[in-house]
Amino acid sequence: MSDDKENAMDYNEHEKSYEIFIAIAKWGTIASIIGVSLLAFITL
Repeated sequence: MSDDKENAMDYNEHEKSYEIFIAIAKWGTIASIIGVSLLAFITL
């Protein structure tokens, strides 16, 4: 294995990106559930 620092993974940036991804997935799921619930109540 090489000791290249240029190709090393930037874990801080990776964790920030992952937190953003999780937040978007969470709020997208919540918005979808609310949207489907509203459509169900409107059509009743």
